[in-house]
Amino acid sequence: MQEIREQKVSKIIVFAFSRFARSTIHLLTALNEFKKHNTEFISITEKIETNSPMGMAMYTILGALSQMERELISQRVKAGLRNARAQGKRLGRKKTRPSAVIRALLKQKMTYREISRIAGCSHGCIGAEKKEMLKEEQAKREAITSDARLVEKPQLTIV
Repeated sequence: MQEIREQKVSKIIVFAFSRFARSTIHLLTALNEFKKHNTEFISITEKIETNSPMGMAMYTILGALSQMERELISQRVKAGLRNARAQGKRLGRKKTRPSAVIRALLKQKMTYREISRIAGCSHGCIGAEKKEMLKEEQAKREAITSDARLVEKPQLTIV
């Protein structure tokens, strides 16, 4: 874009405009910048001229459709992952860090460096385990608090 602003580029050639811009807003902003600096934008796949009003309209429509398609794909993937989790399927890699060792050493207030050396794992593994451990402890505290609310307290009557 800097070279376009410096008038060093007269044409931008891309395979498809969807490869150039990820959102309609980005595409239109870039096209306006190209127009302002007399830079021609050519897409091999779409074969639409951006210099004409009809060409700009077509790019806008195609850009919006392309963005919608990406968002629909994203929604489908997220729904599929939620469905897989709901069915109890394990997602991602199998955890190989020595969780029990890391937790025991964390409780002894050892540094990440010491734990890493003893457990033979990275600092990232230790941080992930600590985060998981804290999340479990928070869930236990919340469960205890909600159980305590469910127990009915006896009412005292003063006569």
